[in-house]
Amino acid sequence: VVLLLILAKVYSLHNVPMRGTKLFSSKTTKGTIEISQREKSEMSSEAIQLFQEAAEKIVKINAYESEIEKMNEKELRELVRKEKNNIEKVFAIVREASYRVLGLRAFDVQMIGGLIMANGAMVEMQTGEGKTLAAVAPAIFAGLNGKSLVVTVNDYLAQRDADGVGQVARYLGLKVGLASPNATIEEKRVAYNADIVYASNQQVGFDYLRDQLAYSSEDLVFFPHGDYIFDLAIVDEADSILIDEARTPLVISEKKNKAE
Repeated sequence: VVLLLILAKVYSLHNVPMRGTKLFSSKTTKGTIEISQREKSEMSSEAIQLFQEAAEKIVKINAYESEIEKMNEKELRELVRKEKNNIEKVFAIVREASYRVLGLRAFDVQMIGGLIMANGAMVEMQTGEGKTLAAVAPAIFAGLNGKSLVVTVNDYLAQRDADGVGQVARYLGLKVGLASPNATIEEKRVAYNADIVYASNQQVGFDYLRDQLAYSSEDLVFFPHGDYIFDLAIVDEADSILIDEARTPLVISEKKNKAE
C-alpha cells in the first residue's frame, strides 16, 4: 500500500491502461512494425493505439542511427542534453550508447516497449525478451528531464542493474544512484538525488516509512525537501510488486522513551 501511495503521487497510475501492452514477435516490413490480426485480437484498443504510435516513432529513431553512430562520446553527451525533449533522438542515442558500452543493441520491439513505458503504460514482456534493456531508454529520458526511479523485486537485481545497464546512463553523463539496505543516511540521500535511482520495492517502501518517523529534515533520505522528487517510476515485475507483494504490509516500529 505504501509503495502504491508513493507511485500514485510520483506517477499518476490512474492514467495507466492496466491491461497492459503485449510485445509480440512483430515483424518489421518496409521500415514499419506490423502485428498480426491474431495478435491484435489479444490486445485492447488502447494497447493497439499505443503500439502503433510507438511504431511510428521507431522509423524516426532508426533514421537517426547513421548520424549518431559517427559521433564520439563527448558529442553524444552534448547532443543528448541538447535534445533531451526529443524522445526519438534520445532513444536513438541511448541505443548507440548501449551498443558501445554493453555490446547490446536494442531491437525495435524493445525500443517500442521503452516508448510505451515512457508514455505511462504497462508493458508485458516474456522472460528472455530483454525487459532490462527495454527500460534503459525511458529511464534515461526521464532522468534527463527530471529524475527517474527503477524499482526491482529485490536488492540483488537493483545492484545488478545499477552496475550493469547503469553504465549506459553514466556514459551519457547522467548520475546513477543505488538505494542499498546497508547504506548510511547520507549515502541514501546521495543515491536518491541521482538522475536515475535503482532500488528494490521493499527498500523504497521502508525508506519512505523511515522518513515519516524522522524528527529532523537531516534524517530524511527519500524526500529530503519534503516533497516527491521523481518524475517517472518504472516498476519491474509490476504484477508481483503492485499486486502480489502489496498484500503483505510493510511494518516499521521505533522505540519510545520511558518518560513518554
